[in-house]
Amino acid sequence: MRSSKKTTPTPAVPAPPPPPTHEQIARVAYAVWEREGRPHGRAVEHWRQATAQLARVERDELVKPKPSFGPKRKLGLVEITPEPATK
Repeated sequence: MRSSKKTTPTPAVPAPPPPPTHEQIARVAYAVWEREGRPHGRAVEHWRQATAQLARVERDELVKPKPSFGPKRKLGLVEITPEPATK
């Protein structure tokens, strides 16, 4: 017997981005190590800093507001006014 209840479709939710790769973390950790003067014995700390930094970037990408397409919008310091549509 089938149910006669109607279901409303759920809106599509974008899948979260994949976690950073080992290579991405290593590159950021290396940059942190260089920025801090290449200290000896702090590899684990630099790895954790890189992981946290990449997680922040990922989180910020998920909550970034969608751009509005009004008549005028600012991108950085440049103001852009759309050209009138021609037919």
